[in-house]
Amino acid sequence: MAEIKQLSSHRFIYRNSVIVKLSRKAIMPITRYHVGYENDSFGKFDAITQA
Repeated sequence: MAEIKQLSSHRFIYRNSVIVKLSRKAIMPITRYHVGYENDSFGKFDAITQA
């Protein structure tokens, strides 16, 4: 079973996909995560488990 590996304080890797932790904003007061693989983007998610 694959696991999420933390590369830095805001960057994770899971099965060759990169998950970037986005900072909170005044408009969006929750931490969001952006998922991508090579040049493809899979969108933003509210929880790392959704990503």
